[in-house]
Amino acid sequence: MFNVSCLIIKKLYLYSSFILKRKIVMKRTYKNIFFTLLCSFFMFLSCGDKNYPDIPYVNVDRYLYINSMDYIPVGGYKYIDDGYRGLIVYRIMTNEFSVFERCCPHDPEKITAKVFVEESGVICIDTTCGSRFNLVDGGKIEGPSIYPLKMYRHSFDGEVLHIYN
Repeated sequence: MFNVSCLIIKKLYLYSSFILKRKIVMKRTYKNIFFTLLCSFFMFLSCGDKNYPDIPYVNVDRYLYINSMDYIPVGGYKYIDDGYRGLIVYRIMTNEFSVFERCCPHDPEKITAKVFVEESGVICIDTTCGSRFNLVDGGKIEGPSIYPLKMYRHSFDGEVLHIYN
């Protein structure tokens, strides 16, 4: 009888220690989940639409007839008088384009902060601050700017390029 009661007490002890360990693990798991959700929430709040500091919003709704009147060859570009300081339309492939604001994101308050395409035809430069940008994706290559060029939305149906924001 003594052996049976010792065996039962031993099993109860093991079972209770298992339950206690499981509760501790569950508490840690809940803490980890809570911490992860809290960090995700703050990261979500910090991801605002602040990619282009202080460049004023200007409504753009422009149609270009790329294969006729407004012809742009593959690898070519065209300046358009629209947006804040103008737009650069770059033709990457036959049906692929990129459209950027010409205002340099480094110091958009300066009137001379405007990018121009270099002779290579793939890089543009702001002669005021010296920042250089890639025309394919608008990314900064060098210079003091910490932001890429402001990109505009666009769609192409094979004939007409629609630029909008």
